[in-house]
Amino acid sequence: HWLSFEGQGVYRDPGFNENGRDYQAEGYVTDLLNDAALDWLERPREKPFFLFLSHKAVHAPFTPAARHRDRFSEEPIVEPESWGDDFEGKPAWQRKLASERWRRRAKAGGKASGTAGGMAGEKGDGEIPESLPKQKWSPRVGRIDYFRSLLAVDEGLGRILDLLEEKGQLDSTVVVFTSDNGYSLGEHRRHDKRTIYEESIRIPLLLRHPSLVRPGTKIDELVLNLDLAPTFLELAGVAVPASIQGRSLVPLLRGKARGWRESFLYEYFYEPSFAIPTILGVRTRDWAYASYPDLEELYDLRDDPHQLRNLAALPEHEPQLAKLRRELEELKQETGYRAEPRPRPKRVTALRNVLHHDFAGVLAGVPRSHGQGEPGLSEGPGGVGPRGGR
Repeated sequence: HWLSFEGQGVYRDPGFNENGRDYQAEGYVTDLLNDAALDWLERPREKPFFLFLSHKAVHAPFTPAARHRDRFSEEPIVEPESWGDDFEGKPAWQRKLASERWRRRAKAGGKASGTAGGMAGEKGDGEIPESLPKQKWSPRVGRIDYFRSLLAVDEGLGRILDLLEEKGQLDSTVVVFTSDNGYSLGEHRRHDKRTIYEESIRIPLLLRHPSLVRPGTKIDELVLNLDLAPTFLELAGVAVPASIQGRSLVPLLRGKARGWRESFLYEYFYEPSFAIPTILGVRTRDWAYASYPDLEELYDLRDDPHQLRNLAALPEHEPQLAKLRRELEELKQETGYRAEPRPRPKRVTALRNVLHHDFAGVLAGVPRSHGQGEPGLSEGPGGVGPRGGR
């Protein structure tokens, strides 16, 4: 069963596509998705199920539900430790993006842009200093609605757990709560992501399955979101394809961490819409390393968890820097790194013929596909699935 929307969607009265049928919904998008998930869970079934619920919240412009728009009105928002980052020894593009003076100039139509290579290496137009002065913390502007928008997500998760408990299925269901990397909320004076800083690369990951992992267990190993697919496959008793780079978390849940990863590759490709260059990096248990077109960053996370002091230029840290450079090259080889991302397919604006994929054939080891003239629902050995979409 498929229900989704185009792009990032909208908060109010979204356009939905359900199993190939477009329609205009009415209401608040988070509530609509929660309701659809609950309706689907209420259906009678005899086989195990998999539900993937992915919310539009909390993407900008942050828009809370009407019932939440006044919440947290008196709650303080604490200044992040890294709000005071002066960016000394860091890339010029970071100082440029964090410079209030430059942002004002950019809004006024002054010189404010650069290319993927030029932006990273340039010293700016004479306005960007080697370090930035302290900036006053403005705790609520642009942030309070972020937290308010999350409340409807929390409510929906609670309703789902309650329903599973009512149906006697909660303790036999693996429940995973996670996210993509959300926006910064003032850390390093940023309100976006796309950096190797901890606040940008770390995501929540909570898993509930009482028969497999004891409640309250905390696992400190380096876990990635691409580990989720092989985890679900192993729990379902399905072989994990060799093409998947992630690792099943099941051994960790059983307390067996021997041989687990000690580092991972970080990569970000330059996007024309954002003045941030291509970034490659390595994160280990205790160190974060980033390679930019113009310089490098190195942070000892044990002594500097907020990544305020770049150690890359200090001679005493050259051995550690060289070690992580080698680790980066090994990870690139291991993961099949490409210097440029694969080109995005051209956007399809009109769809006259669609591809119907027979998932039953895939499960049997023989994928079968054929063209279909109109979107709709197809029933076969694999059950009911979409025959078209976007």
